[in-house]
Amino acid sequence: AAQREATIGQLQVQLTTARLQGQQIQHQAQTERDQLVQQHQAFLQQTQQQFFQSQQQLQDQLRQALGAASQAQMQHVLLQSLASLVVQCQRCLQGLADRWIPQRMELPMECNNVILLLNQATGNLSA
Repeated sequence: AAQREATIGQLQVQLTTARLQGQQIQHQAQTERDQLVQQHQAFLQQTQQQFFQSQQQLQDQLRQALGAASQAQMQHVLLQSLASLVVQCQRCLQGLADRWIPQRMELPMECNNVILLLNQATGNLSA
């Protein structure tokens, strides 16, 4: 009976030791898990920041490109409008001159100078 009591006592000590070791292992595993979660969250946050910075840079570049393209397009439209206006003025003044010549009337010198300038401009536009 005494030996049996001693064996039970030893088994209880072993059981208690095993439980303590189990708790220590569980605590260590929880600590490692918490560290991994923190590392993962830090990595995720860093990756998100990098993504948002890259996205912001790309959006800025796109805005700049669109702005430049829009400005270039507006300049092109403006130049086309000006070219059309020059051609219309040249045709109008030339038509006026063509009507006055048969009547033996001369356009004022300023009008003739403008016609020459417009002829040069329309020549440059077609080149």
